[in-house]
Amino acid sequence: MPDFYQATVEAAGWLVDTGRYTEDGDKIIKEAFLVWLTLADGTRYQHERIFSPALRLDDYTGCEHIDRFEQAECKLKAEHLAARVLNALDYGHWPDLDRWSEIEPAYSSEQYQAQGCEAERAAAERQEG
Repeated sequence: MPDFYQATVEAAGWLVDTGRYTEDGDKIIKEAFLVWLTLADGTRYQHERIFSPALRLDDYTGCEHIDRFEQAECKLKAEHLAARVLNALDYGHWPDLDRWSEIEPAYSSEQYQAQGCEAERAAAERQEG
């Protein structure tokens, strides 16, 4: 069982290519939100729930777009989940790891170095040239 003492919880956003294009040929990129749990040694888990706004079809123009209010709501939902997890940790309730997936450790952490992530990243950069 991981040591959840001194764990941090954060809601994070990342950009996602939707695979769709505007009428001008520009890619439609949206921001999706997730929750990370990081242990003191840098081991990091991602919650299974991802909050992502849907693409909407504009009835007037016939173009797809992202509703900015829905995007803001997705961010708030991720922040709310992060706050709930952090509150539970404060009361000594450990998360159910069935809902979490271990992901790459936090950059430059003890686990990041132990797993050789730095070497893998450097090798990948050398190959890219």
